[in-house]
Amino acid sequence: MPRIRDTVSALTGKTPKEIVNVPDYFTQKPSPSSLVDEHGQYRAGWYEEFSGECNYRASSAPRLAFQTWFYLQFDGPSHFVGCNLANMSLASNVAISVVEKASGKFEHISQSRVARPYLVKTRPDLLRVDDTKTHSFIERDPSS
Repeated sequence: MPRIRDTVSALTGKTPKEIVNVPDYFTQKPSPSSLVDEHGQYRAGWYEEFSGECNYRASSAPRLAFQTWFYLQFDGPSHFVGCNLANMSLASNVAISVVEKASGKFEHISQSRVARPYLVKTRPDLLRVDDTKTHSFIERDPSS
């Protein structure tokens, strides 16, 4: 069942009533030229890297619809590690998962916070995400 806010946004023309272009998450492609296309739509998909323009202000979505996150994974000889830092407008999440390859033993830690103070803070240009508790951060080099 759709949320009331989503229904109102669709009725006022802020959100499409249906998704016309379903993203292909099964085929890895080169980076698009920008995050948002010329029609204000997010360019969803699976990319080799993202080296395009972070033009999120060109989006037709309302500001509260923006969610930013960084997901990193490390595949070592004995372990696989996945890390997530997310800022989802009204909530945030920090998580890490570790898998021991030989045994399949899996450990996962996740902490979420709703409303302020956020665990994760995203810089307005979306190039940096900070963990406010540990002061750890992930930053994308804008020249890459």
